[in-house]
Amino acid sequence: MSRYSAKIKIEKLKGTSYSGKLNQGYSNDRSSVHAKETGNILEINIEASDATALMASCNTVIKEVRLIEDIASMDLSSTKRKKSKNI
Repeated sequence: MSRYSAKIKIEKLKGTSYSGKLNQGYSNDRSSVHAKETGNILEINIEASDATALMASCNTVIKEVRLIEDIASMDLSSTKRKKSKNI
């Protein structure tokens, strides 16, 4: 099936765990996605049977990572605001 493939490496945000939030391993009849965390690097391997499936899987993974990082940034900024009010 893997005529097309892509490897995406992303430096993780400090203090953010992606493993519980990212759909780490899934596949269908046209593509498969596997992710792993090593140190501060998130590595995602995508294999697909055609270019359209590869592009769709890449877009899905990037949207998931962006959502995780946006939520983590919101949590961090709200924590900072709470601390500054108590000073």
